[in-house]
Amino acid sequence: MKRYLSILKFLATAMLVVLVNGEALAFGSQGHRIVADVADHLLNAKARVRINHITGGESLADLSTFMDEERRSLGKTIAEWHYQNLPVCSAARPEMGCYRGNCVSAQIMHMYELLERPDLSPDGRKETLAFLVHLVGDIHQPLHAADNHDRGGNDIRVQLPYGRHERSLHQAWDSDFIKEDLRGWREEDYAASLSGSRPEPSTKLDTNMVSAWLMESHTLAQQVAYGEAGGFSCSANQEYLTVDQAYDEHARAILRGQLSKAGHRLAGILNGLFGE
Repeated sequence: MKRYLSILKFLATAMLVVLVNGEALAFGSQGHRIVADVADHLLNAKARVRINHITGGESLADLSTFMDEERRSLGKTIAEWHYQNLPVCSAARPEMGCYRGNCVSAQIMHMYELLERPDLSPDGRKETLAFLVHLVGDIHQPLHAADNHDRGGNDIRVQLPYGRHERSLHQAWDSDFIKEDLRGWREEDYAASLSGSRPEPSTKLDTNMVSAWLMESHTLAQQVAYGEAGGFSCSANQEYLTVDQAYDEHARAILRGQLSKAGHRLAGILNGLFGE
């Protein structure tokens, strides 16, 4: 997909940006493509036609990986939009970890509001759609909604039941568990298995809805991603946690559900924006 850089100029005038320390990786490309494919299965006829016109025939799956493919050129500030660092070991609220709007929940709403604008240019609409598709996937990855002073698990090493090399806990949730769950599946067939047979009802997105998605992911991070890892404790800093077969199976089941939810929710948003 060609670089979409005009949106950067638009966003630079729309908001004040700020750099912070730390950076989490985004949902792996397979995860984003699956979310987009699930959503594509659930578009209504009008939304499908309008989206095809906006994208020039590119699929939602193609658009879904743009923010990762162009991560370096997009810069550090936009890298902060992939996640929201809510504390694992103390009370969390959805407005935390979002200084001046540089977080996943605020940017989902920002992209949605841009897409509602009739004066958005054709290039700007395509670019903004690519951002929205990607960010809806990211907010459903539990470790994009939690942090224990370890960059969302990026600083914690784990040895998976398969594979010879250690991975970060964050990498495991971004990519490895999904890759293992896809074993024996074509990506498109896997996405179809997470979809329904009828278009998703249209959704009018609001802040409360996005906050609920964020807190849902945060709870999964607390209870499972961190909570079920061997050796985890809020009273100590860990550099290595244990991941066994039971953890692996539970993580894969959770991600399967999160990919499905993200795709269904994305389809509802797109049907509301373009299908009515």
